[in-house]
Amino acid sequence: MRIPKDDLTYTVFSEIYLRMDDPKGKRKAFLILESALKLYAKKGWDQVSMQMIARDTDLSRTTLLHYFKDPVELRTFAIKYVRLLFQRFAIDAMSKAKTPDKMLEAYVRSCFKWVDYSRLHAQVWLSFVCTCVNTKQNRALNTVAVEAGNDRIAALLMAGKTAGFFTCENPQQAAAAIQALIAGGMLCYGTEDFKDEGKGLIESLVSQAFFAAGGKPRA
Repeated sequence: MRIPKDDLTYTVFSEIYLRMDDPKGKRKAFLILESALKLYAKKGWDQVSMQMIARDTDLSRTTLLHYFKDPVELRTFAIKYVRLLFQRFAIDAMSKAKTPDKMLEAYVRSCFKWVDYSRLHAQVWLSFVCTCVNTKQNRALNTVAVEAGNDRIAALLMAGKTAGFFTCENPQQAAAAIQALIAGGMLCYGTEDFKDEGKGLIESLVSQAFFAAGGKPRA
């Protein structure tokens, strides 16, 4: 059963925000984060200052620094939060499938559904990814997230091999290829004006993911 969006966002936040235990304090920190995400999506990942967030939340800059020590900590926390929500969304989709082949298909499709379902968070992710080209710290942060995704897909492929659904020789390499396909597709899907062509893109990527996994041709 899908967790309602509003409940999931705060549940995920409260699990990873460990600076304080007080519920009121956590709620205020959550509102600060939500304001920051809105501004990141609108103005760009590295164009938002603590003063901008302070104005948007009607809080002083000093108060903000009580919850997040500096802009770098806030941005780092924000992208971890967005990625974790994305992962939960994909895992939820996979959990509804009964066999490894259906799970792989559900995983690929869920990535694009997330872009539509969580448009603001997807915009934040896209803005962040662009900064990884020139910012070593952001690139390292993104690499950790990508490797976690690779491991998740590799585990699915290994289970699928055991069950006779996939035949890839190296599940880890196949997983990296599938992750790259998905990331590239999401960049296109999130930055171009797709109409019916978007459906074709997703269908093509599902087929390419099955090819990388050594799966049986899809009907």
